[in-house]
Formats: sequence, C-alpha cells, structure tokens
Amino acid sequence: SVQLRSAMEGALPHAHHVALRGLSSEDIVLWLQALRGRASTAQFVTKVHDVTEGHPLLVKNLLRVLPDAAGTKELDRMDFAGVQLPQRITTSIRRRLEQLEPRTFELLQAASVSGEELPLPHLARALGRDSSEILALVEDAQQQGIVTRNATGTYHFAHALIRATLYQELHPNIRNQLHAALGRAYLDLVSKRPQEIVRAAHHLLAAESKDVATEAVDVAV
Repeated sequence: SVQLRSAMEGALPHAHHVALRGLSSEDIVLWLQALRGRASTAQFVTKVHDVTEGHPLLVKNLLRVLPDAAGTKELDRMDFAGVQLPQRITTSIRRRLEQLEPRTFELLQAASVSGEELPLPHLARALGRDSSEILALVEDAQQQGIVTRNATGTYHFAHALIRATLYQELHPNIRNQLHAALGRAYLDLVSKRPQEIVRAAHHLLAAESKDVATEAVDVAV
C-alpha cells in the first residue's frame, strides 16, 4: 500500500518497488474456508483484508495463530496487534520509526495500545501531557507518513502493521501500565460520554492487574 510503502521508505535504499495485486476478500474467504472448514463472517474477512491488504505472507501469519476452537464472535473481537509479524517487515518499519523524534515515538507507542485510532484527549490524560503538546507530536508523525488524518479530523495509524510493530515493541509491564492509564482516562470522561464505559472496562481488564481488574468489574457493574 501507499501508506506502508511510505512507512518503510528509506529502510531498503537499493530496493525497487514492484506493484503486485494482493489477495481479494473473496480469496481470503476461500482460504479461511479451506483452513477452518467453515464459513467466517464478513466482518472478520474485512478485518483480515484491511490489516494485511491481501499480502499472502501476512494473511498466512494471521491465520496461523487463530485458535482452532474460536467461534465467530471471538474472531470478530480479535485484535491482531499481538500477532507475530515477519521479521523483515518489522525491521523495515522499525528503522523508519527510529527516525522520529523520541517524544513522538514514545507517544505513538502509547497510542498503539489504544487501537488504530489515536484518541488525543484520552492520550493526553493518560500520559499527563498538555493537549497542544500531544497534537504537535501527532502532527509530526503525520508529516512523516506514520499517521493519517481523515475527513472528520480523527487521526489513525497509516497502516495496521505500523501499530502492530509499535505494540510488539512495548515491554509487557509498560503495556499493562498504559492500558491501566488509558482505562482511567476513559473512565474520567464517562460523565460526559457514557459510551466510554465500554472502552474503560476493556483497557482496565487488559492491564492484567488484579487491582485494576477490580476497577474494571466495578465499572462493568
């Protein structure tokens, strides 16, 4: 994709870009059918295609980690950020990320815990940073092609593989701390946006801490 090629640009200076057609959603449907022996939902197929953009090697890496007994609902809820990526891809993306300012890189690592979208107000609360500082760092990442801004003004990672690489680089303890901080940031805003309670509970549970999990239970109740 244009976004992924931009993220990897400069990492392989002597390489030449050759455009190849990736697998279509229909191809992925057939692959899943052959692998699992049963149909998958359109939502899951779309998710696989969006993350991999039809790259056969990436599709293979994603599908190989699917739990055999997973039902359709479990698959639809899967987060592919923790899926092991081919080393040559993560190495190329990492080289590009290393060109960022340290503060921008740290922000993006924290943002990788939140998902594909970068929720700026929540990140500011979770990290104890000023909103204007967070915005400036995100705009820096946008200029580098790591982050994109859609028509509604929302920022997203330019490609799911960029987010996955950042997420995998986080030490588990740091990852859990960030989940806890984001969960509490969402919780702080529940009075204004009640729907945030779902995300608050998600992050508090993902923190894998007994004390934090108790908070998540209280939130859910």
